Amino acid sequence: MAEEMTTGTREWAGLWLSEERLAPYLEACGGDADRAVELHEWNISLAQVLMRDVAHLEVAMRNAYVFVSTAN
Repeated sequence: MAEEMTTGTREWAGLWLSEERLAPYLEACGGDADRAVELHEWNISLAQVLMRDVAHLEVAMRNAYVFVSTAN
């Protein structure tokens, strides 16, 4: 059963993510498609968290630029 699930996951993930995008995750997970998809999801979650901080930094930098340019 687990082998069938992994095969199904591999097919789905290969179609959804593309084989090229999936390949590094499969390599990192020893070819385990289920773990590779979990690692990809974790990577997306990490990127989402980091983008929130990047967005706040962008606003701070824009505000600083506006403040400095209008102060002169």
